[in-house]
Amino acid sequence: KKKPEIHSALTFVENSKPKNITVQCANEIPAPAHPTTEGGCGVVTITYTDEKIEGACTNSFTIQRVFKAYDGCETITYQQTIVVNDTQKPTFVGNLPQDATIDEGTKILLAPTLTATDNCKGTFRVVPTKEELGNRIIYTWVAKDDCANESVHKQTITVRPIAKKPQQEPEKNIV
Repeated sequence: KKKPEIHSALTFVENSKPKNITVQCANEIPAPAHPTTEGGCGVVTITYTDEKIEGACTNSFTIQRVFKAYDGCETITYQQTIVVNDTQKPTFVGNLPQDATIDEGTKILLAPTLTATDNCKGTFRVVPTKEELGNRIIYTWVAKDDCANESVHKQTITVRPIAKKPQQEPEKNIV
């Protein structure tokens, strides 16, 4: 009589299982890990599938990565969760225009286009908006990434009126 073979259960090796992680940008998602197994009744085939759960923007979503191991006798699975969540706002590059006071009649230069850089979006140009309030001109640059993280820079130019010289009144003859 032949004794039946006894196999230990198929399991993933604990320290080979990929950890759950959170990254800022989609381009930081790691390549799939290669977990290993032990036990089982034969040659093990390991596959994985990714399920993407959409979030609010291009760099806000979750991937459920499921690893499946099959040895001819049983199938086991392990799930890794990868969260992509961009929370960093862009930053302006270079010297930013500062507040200034100028005399009335001085030519006001057009506000420059600024450059911003973002951890996920890369480098991009930012065009200002212009608002005139009394004797002030306010330029506002808003650098916004795809997940609505934003940095704002404002420049206020105050136009100082030039004091007018009082006009001399003509002399009057007293009669």
